Amino acid sequence: MIKAIFSLSPAGGLGNKGKLLYRDKEDLKHFKKITEGAVVVMGRKTFEECGVLTNRLNVVLSSKLKQTGKNLVIFRAIDTLVQFCIQKAREGEDVYIIGGAELLTYFFEHNLIQEALISHFKAERVADAIIDTALLNRFVQAHQPQASKNGNFVLKRYTNFLP
Repeated sequence: MIKAIFSLSPAGGLGNKGKLLYRDKEDLKHFKKITEGAVVVMGRKTFEECGVLTNRLNVVLSSKLKQTGKNLVIFRAIDTLVQFCIQKAREGEDVYIIGGAELLTYFFEHNLIQEALISHFKAERVADAIIDTALLNRFVQAHQPQASKNGNFVLKRYTNFLP
């Protein structure tokens, strides 16, 4: 299944100046728990911020990166990246689109995401990487929202109701 997992400001912000908007310990722990052992897909800027995430297959869309390494696959074109993600999902692997804004937008606009796990943060932050939250209009909330223990965010799980 192709899923998205990311943190979001009230106005749809994901990042600013190549950095995550939120570095919340509880949110990062949740992200690690959910994505370990899975495929994580990201754009170049997200990769430059996060690096190779351990215990995951890291898939990056970039025309510039030259880096190679264990658990790292780089795609130069979006169409081959998408086909790779679809194939991994067909093989029963969880594929998580983790950012940035352009990659998430592409996957949402092309109806490729079946489930989204979003940490909705309460505090607004200045952002230059923004996602249009209207992209979630074809999704329904799947479970009761789960408030973080520290009160900084609410975790919501959405499922795509379009085929």
